[in-house]
Amino acid sequence: AFVTEREELLNEFFAKSALLPGVEPLVRHLHQHGIPMAVATSSHRRHFDLKTTLHRELFGLMHHVVTGDQVAKSKPNPEIFNLAAGLFDGTAPEA
Repeated sequence: AFVTEREELLNEFFAKSALLPGVEPLVRHLHQHGIPMAVATSSHRRHFDLKTTLHRELFGLMHHVVTGDQVAKSKPNPEIFNLAAGLFDGTAPEA
């Protein structure tokens, strides 16, 4: 009951997630200048996809996205950041 109700609420609210002020111009500026970017989020892929529903085009500017379900240890452990950094040059272990 609780888990089902929680997921229904998350589905509703995550799909309406707004960007923080300044994020869009910063990401577009970095992209226009050829600066590679990635996302390393502790959210699982399903929740990340919901949170970025309104911003698909902007997140499409990222080189890659690493989500919490791709690593064994969550933040603040550096595993997710090391994986995200390694995917830029191919030195990361398989996710």
